Amino acid sequence: MIQLLTDWLGYSFRKVTQLAVKGFQSIGYKAINVVNLWFPLGLVNTKTIVIGDTVFALRLASRFSALEKVYWVDSPLEINAGDARLLSSSDCLYATLPYWCRYYNKIGLRCSGYIPRPVDAEIAESVLSASCMDLQQKYGNYVVTVGAESMLAPPKRGRKGLDIFDAVCEHLKQRNVKCVAVTNKPLKNAVVIVFGSLSEYELMRLVKCAKLFLYTSRSEGFGMPPVEAMAVKQLVATSNAPCFEHVVGIKYDYVEEIVEYMPVVGRSYIGWDYRVKDVLDAVDYALALNSDEREAIVEKAYFASKAYTHMRVAYALNEVYA
Repeated sequence: MIQLLTDWLGYSFRKVTQLAVKGFQSIGYKAINVVNLWFPLGLVNTKTIVIGDTVFALRLASRFSALEKVYWVDSPLEINAGDARLLSSSDCLYATLPYWCRYYNKIGLRCSGYIPRPVDAEIAESVLSASCMDLQQKYGNYVVTVGAESMLAPPKRGRKGLDIFDAVCEHLKQRNVKCVAVTNKPLKNAVVIVFGSLSEYELMRLVKCAKLFLYTSRSEGFGMPPVEAMAVKQLVATSNAPCFEHVVGIKYDYVEEIVEYMPVVGRSYIGWDYRVKDVLDAVDYALALNSDEREAIVEKAYFASKAYTHMRVAYALNEVYA
């Protein structure tokens, strides 16, 4: 049996958990016990993989000292000495990116390595042959993004950078390029599709059929949307911030490292900020690529995305868990 103790309140962590279950089933696991980290009913005394935000996962799961735990966590939040002390000597912690593992070790939280978040390779492959006719008729040439922002006591600079996306879209409207955003935040210059309202297939097809996937997030613990875009052979534009080292695509420069307080969680996130002009220049460059140039980048990104299939991630977790 394998047990996943997961933050079921977080949309991205629910998604990661579902993909982890799918991955473990694909490599032969029959019994997988999934338990809500916030309401741990049905917890059994067996080795456990903890999925969630680093800070909150340590706070909640460290209470179960009798369990042998592998923390598989991500977070852009600042870590403090108190957080580091919650990791017991019998437990190990894996980040989802090399950058965060280096950061954790630097501040005293013992990080054993990194294992990335998975994408649904089966759905991605099915989307590759899907028709785009209806979406192109509806939106024309469009640039797309995906991301839900904190709406309750939001930080001054939203972590998902949707303000930057909206500002870029104001310029793109003048060039007859539409913007589509799958988000929970109202935007002035983009068509908004309610975050969580699309199936995984519909979401990936929306991304696949765009002219460009533009990701203006200021910080991510991992950032699944651009990797999903890579998996459906969509060109990605994002920043050269260290939390996007794994993303293959067009990169624009960040101009400032920031520490921005998030009132809703009482912590600051570590991030990187950008200028609208630099993002727009990257978008213009991406849209102006000829077919051969675009294809070369997209194929390289597609090949790189194979490292993040739910099966490969399950194998990596299984090695640690065993």
